[in-house]
Amino acid sequence: MTSLNKISGGLLIAALSVLPLAGISWSYSGGPPDGAAGNPPQNINCTQCHSSFAVNSGNGSLQILNLPAEYEPGTEYTLTISLSDAGQSRWGFEMTALNVAGATGGSFIAPDANSQVSAGPPQYIKQTSAGTFQGQALAEWDITWTAPAAGTGAVDFYLAGNAADGNFSTSGDYIYTITAAVPEVLGVNDPVAATPLSSTLVSAYPNPFNPIVALHLNQLPAGEVNLEVININGQVLQSLRLNSLGSSDLKVPMDLSAIPSGHYFVRTVYPGGMTVTPIVKLK
Repeated sequence: MTSLNKISGGLLIAALSVLPLAGISWSYSGGPPDGAAGNPPQNINCTQCHSSFAVNSGNGSLQILNLPAEYEPGTEYTLTISLSDAGQSRWGFEMTALNVAGATGGSFIAPDANSQVSAGPPQYIKQTSAGTFQGQALAEWDITWTAPAAGTGAVDFYLAGNAADGNFSTSGDYIYTITAAVPEVLGVNDPVAATPLSSTLVSAYPNPFNPIVALHLNQLPAGEVNLEVININGQVLQSLRLNSLGSSDLKVPMDLSAIPSGHYFVRTVYPGGMTVTPIVKLK
């Protein structure tokens, strides 16, 4: 899971506040600067300026709603960014979508005056002054994402949310970040898609577990494999990337001591597909 810093009572990166980014001082009143969504290679979020609390330390909720399980190249999707945090009263966000090479994964459109899109590359979509929703108990922004061309592969979404207290300063604001991966739909003529794969590609042991679970990857196709631990809302809590040789089994231990007990899933995105494995963490 996976930041933007809270828009302290003012605009996302607080009015008249200065955020150091890549050695330059920026001052923004209508949205955060590009590169504050927690995305690589710098993984910057706005806690540099809104520093009252560590990132993801609050009790709020940040979600990307209506993400497809896999995308059709060139297809337009309407997504909703949802941010809530009890006691907070002003809101902001920034999101980007990247492929595995770090290039823009598709394009964004701001459908109304509550959001705006930077030129890029890569593109970032973020709130406007009107989209800070001063005084509201939560915020939702509808945005449009057009999936990239065929052959792009999986797209990673990086989202940061700023749940501000509305005091028009950089104090008292909670910043949240999440990531989500959406694989590309494979064509019927794709040789990998046409190859039947084992129904037990990924298994977990022990399951239930606490705090370490070992994932058994059963001869996945060669290439990059992305393992993501997600909750029932689809939020990515922990992730790991590795390479599969395609000719041997892999056993990958994951230490999940940082997440509370409960029911989760391991989403495994590999060349040619994706599988989801339920796991249970004991108290």
